[in-house]
Amino acid sequence: MHTVWTERNARRHGEQPKDIGCLVRFVDKTMRLGLLSVKGMGQQYLDEALITWFGIQKSNGEAG
Repeated sequence: MHTVWTERNARRHGEQPKDIGCLVRFVDKTMRLGLLSVKGMGQQYLDEALITWFGIQKSNGEAG
């Protein structure tokens, strides 16, 4: 959500918009790193979120 808000704010202040593909890759990488950083901390819902995120990305044809 922060990425979308930052991009919106930048556009409102006259900056050049970023490529949509670039934004998608940034959000994907941010989610992956966030979920991987809490992997194995004993919180099953976090492990399930990681599995779900990677599963969604693979079904969309993303390299994972």
